[in-house]
Amino acid sequence: MLLTASETVRPRRRRFRLARRPLGFLTLASVLFIGAVMGVLAWADRASALAGADRTSQVLALAFERHVGRTLAEIEGALVMIGDGLPLAQDAPEPVDMRLRSIQARLLHDSELALVDVSGHLVSSSNVPVRRGLDLSSRELIREALSEPREGLFVGPGALLDRDVSVGIARRVADTSGALIGVAYGSLDIETLDRFAEEAALPEGASMMLLEEDGTVLLRRPGGEGWVGRSLATDPMFVQFSPRLRPGTYHEIAIDDRVERVTTYRTVQGYPMVIAIGLPADAILVPWRERSSKLLLVWALTGFALALIAAAVASQARKAAERSRHRS
Repeated sequence: MLLTASETVRPRRRRFRLARRPLGFLTLASVLFIGAVMGVLAWADRASALAGADRTSQVLALAFERHVGRTLAEIEGALVMIGDGLPLAQDAPEPVDMRLRSIQARLLHDSELALVDVSGHLVSSSNVPVRRGLDLSSRELIREALSEPREGLFVGPGALLDRDVSVGIARRVADTSGALIGVAYGSLDIETLDRFAEEAALPEGASMMLLEEDGTVLLRRPGGEGWVGRSLATDPMFVQFSPRLRPGTYHEIAIDDRVERVTTYRTVQGYPMVIAIGLPADAILVPWRERSSKLLLVWALTGFALALIAAAVASQARKAAERSRHRS
């Protein structure tokens, strides 16, 4: 009888060991499955966050375009007033200096204003240290304005003392017969970008650029003078934008600071200029990272709870097996 009893107990122990293994596998599989589902949800949430960043970048780019457009319109009005005083400059340069400073005082920003004659020499400037008669004919913007017979504004790098930190704006001035008598000059300084960044409360790491339509950088924040004159004509993002010059939003990594940004390009309506504004992906994804951390914590707690349940079930099964053995 003893031999028969021992033989009946052993199969029950084997059945208990076999029962524990599927339980462990099932627990592990459940934890992995829940983790996979949460991973998919987190990835979809990230894509949604970036899509929202696209819309935010587009809205900010529209606001930035209007901000720059208003500034250019203000400068254009000042250049018209400057041009009206050009015929008097040859006979009375001092009153013209006063006129420039008077016009400058009306502007909402600190723009350098000047008059240039048909030979490319400076007639008058609102910036006192600039020497009257200074030859500006070799400056690209002035040369272009003097040589191309078209209406509207000419945009390029600054032509005077502010040329490293401003955009030069030029307008041809003609007499009543239509003959060219000079060029009125103004500038859009780097503070235009800084003011918008403050008003829009842009996050740290955001970038702003002013470019010519051919992709030449006029101003950039951050980056400063290191970016002025650099051509983005072959940049993959600008190549997509440039054929039709329609608003476009792209994900790009800056070549200098290697920061990933969501960048929107737009032309400034009515002016030969392109603006770009980029939002750093790190700042955009901060809320997503917080939500992902919470999902990770929930997954860890779920796995821990399942492990406790599995351990409790296994313990109950073991006790049941021992009671059954003792009865036998």
